[in-house]
Amino acid sequence: IGKAAMEGRFVEYIERMQPKPQYMKLFNEILLDVWKEKQAQNFTLSLSLRRQIEDLLSDKEQLEKTFIYEKAIDRETYERHRDKLNEKITLAEMQEREAKLEAYDVEGVLNFAEHVLLNAARMWMEFSSDQKQRLQKVLFPQGVTFTDGAFGTAETSLIFNLLQPENAEKPRMAARH
Repeated sequence: IGKAAMEGRFVEYIERMQPKPQYMKLFNEILLDVWKEKQAQNFTLSLSLRRQIEDLLSDKEQLEKTFIYEKAIDRETYERHRDKLNEKITLAEMQEREAKLEAYDVEGVLNFAEHVLLNAARMWMEFSSDQKQRLQKVLFPQGVTFTDGAFGTAETSLIFNLLQPENAEKPRMAARH
């Protein structure tokens, strides 16, 4: 089979796998809902951790006041309590940073992903050789075979599998050896 014919069949193979726009729209809505819920949970957790950090800093300040000004505790006791408080403060600050998700432009990322998925075949035709190989690796993590005049794969990208209608023609799967 010639290069042009093989590339044409490959483009057709990708086109058959591309999700329908209505599935992408639903997928994006669900993903945004989940993202917003996770953001709200993380915001609540972040506020709670901030209060905890403030309380620990207040405890540390009180400990220093007791040691320095009131001279009510000895150095060894002060250092032991100070070290414990510093450890708790550091841990709480780390948890707070983890709770604060970076302000990703999730809608922008979703729009880009939708564009790629809905236009994968066209993009493949326009890409350079290196870009084609990277796109193929994303779409077909285990590679693609060409047997008996048809393309097949042992595994397709999870997103393609999730966004296919239940009654859609499934891509031909290659036999694993």
